[in-house]
Amino acid sequence: MKKLLILTLTFIVLLTSSVFAAPKATLSNGNAYIPKNTELVFEIFKDLDSRYDHKGEFINVELRKDVVVDGVVVIPSGTMALAVLAKSQKSGLLGKRGVIRINIPALKTVVPNVSAPCKQVKLSEDMEPAQIIAGVAVTGGSLLFKGINPKREKGSLITSKIAQDVDLGMTPSRLKSRY
Repeated sequence: MKKLLILTLTFIVLLTSSVFAAPKATLSNGNAYIPKNTELVFEIFKDLDSRYDHKGEFINVELRKDVVVDGVVVIPSGTMALAVLAKSQKSGLLGKRGVIRINIPALKTVVPNVSAPCKQVKLSEDMEPAQIIAGVAVTGGSLLFKGINPKREKGSLITSKIAQDVDLGMTPSRLKSRY
């Protein structure tokens, strides 16, 4: 009976670990690729404020810096994307800070049928020690002071990263000759 139980538990562990394992980017041998965590700088075309903006709102963003692989621009600056507010939470009491999270869709590369997924952008503001002291002093020593709401003005830059290695489906020499 114990052997059956151990075999069953082993099978379940193996099954669930393969089902829930993080997907790995498979890169063909020798192909050019955009590395995971490549920095992406975007300009936003809307004022953002966690007090007034809501989850699900759309924001136009534009890539401000070329993504270059082996000397070839694979995602040019000026690439536009329609981002979505994934979360917008205003600040709360006890110094709880507000948060804005932005989902940017996968960016098209110059290589047909190849897109680069982006990581979610999180905007938040940290309180300075002077603000905490002032909040405590104003509220008579209690901890009922409000946190800070993140804001970004239209034209501000935000930073994201490539979420996983992106195989461009060709060798670096072929990429250079085609693009």
